[in-house]
Amino acid sequence: MSLALYQAKLDIMATSISLDSIWRVIEALSLKNRKWLQAKLNENINNEETAPCQYSIEELEERLAKSVDSYERGEWCTNEELRKRYTLCK
Repeated sequence: MSLALYQAKLDIMATSISLDSIWRVIEALSLKNRKWLQAKLNENINNEETAPCQYSIEELEERLAKSVDSYERGEWCTNEELRKRYTLCK
């Protein structure tokens, strides 16, 4: 077994052990505290934003259609013009 594979297996085991430990702590909480934790987790999940690069198929098709229409109307610029208009973060 290669060293990298062995290390990957150790990392997975450590993660599992950590999650098991967290689960045991959660199970030991009172019902009131578990309900509070559940509400906080749900709140966190509901407030979490989707990364801007995650689109549904329909959204991608809509964006593609808009891009093609824009290109056909002559609304385009060169890569150099685009870089001048929108500078990269440093």
